[in-house]
Amino acid sequence: MIYLDEKLPTHPKIFKAGAMLGPDGPAQALALFVAGIGYAREHLTDGYLPDGFVSSCGLVQTPQSVAKALASRSVRLWHRRRGGYQIHDFEDWNRKASQVKEKREKERQRKASWRARGNGHERGESRGVSRGDVLRDSRARGTTNHDPLSGTRVLRTVPDRYVQTAADASVLTFPRKRITHRVLCAMVTAELHEPDYGSLVEAVKLRIAHQGFAYPTGEQIESAIEAVSQAQERRRAGGRR
Repeated sequence: MIYLDEKLPTHPKIFKAGAMLGPDGPAQALALFVAGIGYAREHLTDGYLPDGFVSSCGLVQTPQSVAKALASRSVRLWHRRRGGYQIHDFEDWNRKASQVKEKREKERQRKASWRARGNGHERGESRGVSRGDVLRDSRARGTTNHDPLSGTRVLRTVPDRYVQTAADASVLTFPRKRITHRVLCAMVTAELHEPDYGSLVEAVKLRIAHQGFAYPTGEQIESAIEAVSQAQERRRAGGRR
């Protein structure tokens, strides 16, 4: 996930770089600058962008020219380095690669520890998840209608537009309900039982989307993960007494 200042599209340096590129210069400068942040965050380069990234970027027609404009003395959103560029003040706004790797390792160990204890596996479900916490699976709802020609009552199965599945989440006709801290904690706990496919945060985000809840903030997710972790520690402490 990329975090950007809302003032970035109208930042004077973006327009300075754009003035060197032509009529659509500001849009090109903004596009390559944001793409650079995305690349650095994805590949954990601490803001370093190799020349290969610039030359292969398909967002702008002349990426080398845009890169030079971003790294020009009057702009300095990028700095020229051997074999590439460095994003200005990248580490002031983004976590260092070492911090991200450390956090991922802690998440991996936390999930491995949780699975090793076997919590919630007896019934194949996580603890603390109630039926009211999540939306139901999609099912067809049966209705009985009177047929005036035959004089009989016919059972017809019609879909309930208020029942949701992950696959059909985008076609719902009512606003997604907001997710509570309790539900978030339940989803974090449930995700800890799943195979480790990477970041716990990203796995929880996917579960939220599949359940059809309104998307929470990153702080809400982090708070839920911390609450679950603290609850685990309290249970372990109680077990040692």
